Order: sequence, then structure tokens, then C-alpha cells
Amino acid sequence: MTTAPTIESISVLTFGANNILFVGDSYSGKVFAFELEDEKPASESLTYNIYGLDQRIASFLGVSVDLVTVNDLAVHPLTHEAYIGVTRGHGKQAIPIILVVNQAGKIRNIEWDSLKYSHIALNHQPDRITFWHKVPAQSLTITDIEYADGEIYVAGLSNGNFASTLYRIPYPFKDDIKASSVEIYHAVHNQNETRAPIRTLSVVDLNGKLHVLAAYTCTPLVTIPVDQLLDGAHVKGKTIGELGYGNTPIDMVRFSAPGSDGVEDYVLISNKARSGMMLKLKDIMESNAGVGLSTPVQLPHQVTAGVAVSSVPLAGVMHIDNQDEQFFLTIRRDLDMGRLDLLSLRKGFYFRLSDFINEYDFPDYAYPDNAFQQNYVRNAHQILKTDEGYQDLIK
Repeated sequence: MTTAPTIESISVLTFGANNILFVGDSYSGKVFAFELEDEKPASESLTYNIYGLDQRIASFLGVSVDLVTVNDLAVHPLTHEAYIGVTRGHGKQAIPIILVVNQAGKIRNIEWDSLKYSHIALNHQPDRITFWHKVPAQSLTITDIEYADGEIYVAGLSNGNFASTLYRIPYPFKDDIKASSVEIYHAVHNQNETRAPIRTLSVVDLNGKLHVLAAYTCTPLVTIPVDQLLDGAHVKGKTIGELGYGNTPIDMVRFSAPGSDGVEDYVLISNKARSGMMLKLKDIMESNAGVGLSTPVQLPHQVTAGVAVSSVPLAGVMHIDNQDEQFFLTIRRDLDMGRLDLLSLRKGFYFRLSDFINEYDFPDYAYPDNAFQQNYVRNAHQILKTDEGYQDLIK
């Protein structure tokens, strides 16, 4: 299509193959696919150290910062630029916008009127109800999108008693939608659930078979074989882990990084109310080969169950994506200042050194003359200070 698209909201952004940007619009119940202009690959890995992203966006849009809502982040796989879904204004005056930000902090907006695009409408949008008097069910029509092997997997709510829905849609779009309702066992709630939606997902190969790996609020981790996702099917996912109550997962990212057994494959989950959670893909495979959870966790002393999980310090991270082989890119809320920042995090470290003040940071500190401090700590500090723009503080 070449006519201007009518986009009511930007719920989810994700990239597919061949420079395609998918935009999930919960309020219209559609997924748009924009054909972006050809871009040159990034020639080097450059970090983002952009503080006050929300104020920069507000200035670019000519509004006050309270009229800016950041909805999602996706990193262009070639240019490594940040594509950010933004809403300007509130209520009936809200306008969805996609902005592009580079490592130098330069902002431009996507003129989607000039782009070729296609779209597909999802079946059976949610009932017109609200949660807690303020969250429309319609806003959860699309909670996540993942592209894999020529298809998009779209999670969200539809209507009816089996409202948790997982769509499998070939791209290019051909009005071919396989919509499956999903049921899971929730080990914190000790019940089977059919309406709470998947919040974030990834498509992973587990022992030669494709599965959707899905995380839910409060925080079950579930596997669903892709070959079961047929139109009209009711699928029961396998709960392979309980990752902690009182939490909503935000993003799920697959990546590789050095581990105890060399370079290993991982899944990283960012969260609203818990630390980031890192899982080895081989542990997910092992848990998926078992029977799954079927009995409740014993709160409050037993918080997790099933698949092995470790914590990483991602407090304040609102959105995260792979930037490149070395870095994640995050939109992060500064918990002291309240502002939003656009920051790179080096894989293998999972934190920013400049967030902390400790013994190493005193001006007269000298690293002790031993192998651990000289070969490990000092080298790590040099790398992170360079990443974060503090080369002048290298000792």
C-alpha cells in the first residue's frame, strides 16, 4: 500500500528480515509491516550514553515532557539505531509516532506516509472492559511480537473465556491467521489460567523443535510447541519455571555470551518489579524435556521453581533489545532523578560501572598488585569506563 496508514497506537515494535519493521497496534487490532529504506550496516560498535531521553524527545516534538509516553524499543539489526515507539499527548489527543535515535543523540521521525506497508487485522478483539478502573483490555490486544522463519508470532488478548491468544501469521501477509487460545498452569496462583495474556515471548529451538517461550505476569515461564499452533486450536503450554510472584515481565532477549563452559546461549528477561532474569538455553531445554510444574510454590519462602535462573542488576529498565554482539540497548528510568536514559549495557557484565560509588572510585585509590585486581578488576573497569564515556577516569 502507498496510502497513509491509520495507526491508533504503538504497542510493540520488532524487526523482521529484509528491513521490515513490524508495528503492533492494540487499539486498531492490527499489525503493520513497513518496508524501510535500505540502510548501510554500522561500521563499528558504538555505545549509547544518552541521558534525559524523555526531555530530548519532548524538545524534538515541541511539547512538555509530561506529554511524552515511551511505548517500546527495537534496534535496527543493521544500523544499530534505536527505533522508539512514542505517544505524544493523552486521551483523544494522543498521536503515535516512531522516532529514530542514534548514538550521537540525533533524533528523526519516521514518515510512514511515504513508506510502503501492509497490514493484517487480528480476530476477535478483547471485550470493552477495564482493569482497576484505568487499564482497557483493548490495550492488551497485542502484548508482544516475534519474527521467526517467515512468520510473526503475536501474543495478546481476544474475547471470550479463552482470551489468552497466540497468533501465527506468515509474512508477507495473505489473510492467513492461525489463532490459538492458550492455557497454562500458574504455580503461584495454583490454578489453570486461560485469560491472562502472554506478556513477552521468544521463538526458540529446543532439541530440534521450535517452541514459543512465553513469560506471564507473576511470573510463569512456559513452552508451547509451534506445530500445535493451528487455527482454532486450544493449546496447553508446559510451565517449566516459576520466576517470582508480584511481577510483570517486560522484554525477552536471546543472546550469546561467554560463560563457565565457553560461549553459551542465554535468554534474558527484564521485569517491572524484579531483577533481570538470565537463563541458559540448555537449562530451558532440560526443563522442557520434563513434565513441567503442576503443584504450587510455597510462598513466601519458596519464590522460584523449575528451570534454573540467575539474577542480573537491571533495575529501572523499561525496555531492552540486542544492540549488537557486544551490547544490549536499554531505555532506563533513573531511580534518583526520574528521567529516562538511553544506555548501552555490555553483555557479560550486565551493569554500568558509573551507577555506583565505591572504594575503587576515590581519586587516590591504587589497584593492589595481585592477579585478580590487576588482570580482572582493573581491565574490566577500563572497558566499562570507555563504554560509558569516562576514559579520563581510567587508572
